[in-house]
Amino acid sequence: MIVDHYETPQFFKDNFNYFDNWNAATGYKDVEIFVGEFSVLSRDRPGGVDWVNGEGRFAYPPMIAAIGEAIYALAMERSPNVVKLSSYAPLFQNFNGYQWTVSLSPPPLSSGCSVLIDIIFKNSPI
Repeated sequence: MIVDHYETPQFFKDNFNYFDNWNAATGYKDVEIFVGEFSVLSRDRPGGVDWVNGEGRFAYPPMIAAIGEAIYALAMERSPNVVKLSSYAPLFQNFNGYQWTVSLSPPPLSSGCSVLIDIIFKNSPI
């Protein structure tokens, strides 16, 4: 099953336990998850992400976004029986047409603090 989350930093903090009882809560016994994409998309605001007007969207993810994503990544790491794979969003970017400023695809590498979290996780196995 694929799960995607484009959220606010507070969402990821509030849902640190999201995967702990995921199978029981959803009724999908023994189903494994690929978190297809996860990313903090905007600042914390009432109602979460503004999908219509884009109010609060980050030009480049600041440290608070990276912290929110790190919390979510730790939640995935501590539930290996449920979460088998994950990828940061966006993994690649089409520079001719995009809505994200962050990408792991060079050249040029456009990044923010969030990319540093991926580097830390890559180099620091739990």
